[in-house]
Amino acid sequence: MTNKRKDISVKIKCLLWGMAAGRCEFRGCNIPLFQHEVTGDIENLAENAHINAVSPGGARYIILNENDRDNINNLMLVCAACHTVFDRNPERYTAEVLYVMKKEHETRIRTLSGIGAGMKSHMVYYTANTAGNHISIDDNDARLALTTAGRYPAENRPIDLSVHGGSVLKFSTVC
Repeated sequence: MTNKRKDISVKIKCLLWGMAAGRCEFRGCNIPLFQHEVTGDIENLAENAHINAVSPGGARYIILNENDRDNINNLMLVCAACHTVFDRNPERYTAEVLYVMKKEHETRIRTLSGIGAGMKSHMVYYTANTAGNHISIDDNDARLALTTAGRYPAENRPIDLSVHGGSVLKFSTVC
């Protein structure tokens, strides 16, 4: 007779979604798990991955009691691709490595979502060719600068006032 395990409770699934902010917790991925990146369709693309497998023969299996198997601390919210990668490579992605990823992700989400609603800032870029070289601004660097100052971007895209092409900036002073 097969020992059928119970499903993860709705309460735990909701907690996991909230703590992960609906994004893949695997380090470096962070894709939204609520919208297909090609079609834009809104749907649940998440997998509730066990850090320590619940069945013998599973990746990183250890004997856990029923309450610990589906405990929030033994689960990560991930995309299907990342789930496959770490379950196929349990010697590289040990439970300890996955616990660190989970903690890092959830700490980042808690920190960033803790920035007050009134702390938004508009990112305005103004660049031009200087001595024949185009200077660019990296969006991630600009966002990091804002969050370091306890602020967040007001929009997903910056306001770009840059001069493009071969234009040369000329300044004049009006007295």
